[in-house]
Amino acid sequence: MNTRCTPGDLAIINFDVLGCEDNIGRLVLVRGPAAIDYKGQLTWLITPISPEPYVVDIPATGGFRFMEVGESIIEHPDDWMTPISLEELEEEVESDEIVEA
Repeated sequence: MNTRCTPGDLAIINFDVLGCEDNIGRLVLVRGPAAIDYKGQLTWLITPISPEPYVVDIPATGGFRFMEVGESIIEHPDDWMTPISLEELEEEVESDEIVEA
């Protein structure tokens, strides 16, 4: 099975469902295991690595909730994330520091 992400990857959320757009751009840890969701999408369990609220949709009710800090039972489609290497992350942080200086 070809996937973009693998367990242990850091990934950037590049797409989310309507109502959860604030998650786009967030950095998450891909934990696994891979599974197929109710829409037939390959998903991974993920854990956000920053404390900001993470919006989660609830398909059964059509509602939303905020994920608690440290909560890690959330799935996100593989196609909706881009893995990022630690080197890329360090370069991004360094370029942000240069812009702010």
